[in-house]
Amino acid sequence: GMEPSAVNYIPFSGGGDAMTNLMGGHIEAVIGGAGEAVGQLGEGSQLRALGVSSEERLGGGLADVPTYQEQGYDYTFDIWRGVMGAPEMPEEAVEYYETLFAEMLETDAWREASDQLGWIDAYQDSETFGAFLDDQQEQFSSVLTDLGLLRQ
Repeated sequence: GMEPSAVNYIPFSGGGDAMTNLMGGHIEAVIGGAGEAVGQLGEGSQLRALGVSSEERLGGGLADVPTYQEQGYDYTFDIWRGVMGAPEMPEEAVEYYETLFAEMLETDAWREASDQLGWIDAYQDSETFGAFLDDQQEQFSSVLTDLGLLRQ
């Protein structure tokens, strides 16, 4: 392998921008979300998926792509999305949205979209998600500091 600090990290405004640069030959590799990649892969594509960072293989167009763990890399990471509200949001509104999102995950339309885009459901209520965000902040701050990408 190589030293992580030797990687030339190039920030992009989003996955679409990164994928465009990859397809244009401006960069050699992209780490991105399954939903951004799956539409660019398949028959006739000049791109290939090297691995997925989830614990298990994904479905849909990425079903044949091995996990990092299958390839001998002891690493997992799921790209997550979250919905944020104002700090002073009333508790009734928080409860409304928590119920709305939990119910949405049970719909056929959500399951179909998840399967097609290779998403993994990992819904968390606001309290659990807040603790998760705190943990992510601590984890990434440590890693980015070690790589010299974050100054404290």
